[in-house]
Amino acid sequence: MKRIAVSILIFLFVFQFCKKESEIEYFKTEMIDGVKVIHNFNIEPEKAYKDMEFIEDLSIGVIEGHENYMFNYPADVESDREGNIYVLDYMDCVIKKYDPDGKFIKKFGGKGQGPGEFQAASCMFISRQNELYVKDAGSNKIEQFSQDGEYLKTFSFDMSNYFKLDGNNEFIFDFYTFDEDGIRYLCVGGIESKKENPKPFLSERQYWPARWSDNEFTYDYPYFLRWDINSNDQVYAASAVNYEISVFDSDGILLFKFKRDFNSVPVEGEEFKKISEIQDKVSMDRGPNPLSTKLVYPAFKLIAIDEEDRVWVEHYQPVWINKANEETIYDVFSSEGIFQFATKIPGHIYPQLTFKNGYIYALKKDESGYSRAVRIKIVE
Repeated sequence: MKRIAVSILIFLFVFQFCKKESEIEYFKTEMIDGVKVIHNFNIEPEKAYKDMEFIEDLSIGVIEGHENYMFNYPADVESDREGNIYVLDYMDCVIKKYDPDGKFIKKFGGKGQGPGEFQAASCMFISRQNELYVKDAGSNKIEQFSQDGEYLKTFSFDMSNYFKLDGNNEFIFDFYTFDEDGIRYLCVGGIESKKENPKPFLSERQYWPARWSDNEFTYDYPYFLRWDINSNDQVYAASAVNYEISVFDSDGILLFKFKRDFNSVPVEGEEFKKISEIQDKVSMDRGPNPLSTKLVYPAFKLIAIDEEDRVWVEHYQPVWINKANEETIYDVFSSEGIFQFATKIPGHIYPQLTFKNGYIYALKKDESGYSRAVRIKIVE
């Protein structure tokens, strides 16, 4: 009987321990000013990180070799639904197209001001209809091409940087606007093809300077907006001043928000010294930035959404132009904003991840500072 009693006590102890462990709440749902907010708490690293395998199964780009496989300054990479790969070269203002095996097919675009030409091609997007759109930062226009590189149309927008198209081929992009007091704001918003003025979804006041940069180092103040769009045309957008992401429908209606506990990380050491050197060379007569006296890193760097509509939030790491990070770290959330896990992709990965055809398409910088286009298979 004593053995039975002891066994029962042990069972009850283990049951209660397991129950308490399973009942730990890692998030809570709140209603703040009539908006649902998912609040994710910090989790111990050993519980937060998920071991995943990121297999680099294709690499395009050589330092020396045939010119069709050499890049001057690759800025973006995309893929169509057939698995063809497109690499945008910022310096050469061309797009190079490769088949799914990495074999060169053709190039198109080029420097110039005519139809289908660029002054400073900075980013691109392939729509669900397999049409290619390329942003020309030098002339504030978007050039549209067919899947085969045939020029189709030019769109002119007063936009800032990134853009995408929803399922109805309507533009979502970030742009600047001013209020009645002349204060500038950076906005994420949408525009219907028949309308001229974009509708802002999320706005962030802009201060000068917004960035410190030279040929060695770049520091972004947290005021830039980061965003992406999922398969249901919902826009996930945030300012990296705080770790809080707002979710809108395609009409700009706020659906909910989610956030994660975050403590600002001060800029110190080599990075702070470098910023001070850049500041000494630049006039400060355009007005103060509130964070200039207390430099902190952005709460995160970029947002990307995978084919399961999970939200990948990239951790911010200092950007040294000719140095490569050993790994790129992400927090991954469900489409409802609940933290799932953190993970690391080996190597210096940029820019915003592109998830298509069961792969990640990205650019990868090596230790020498040279960048290649890579296709990565995720094994969970």
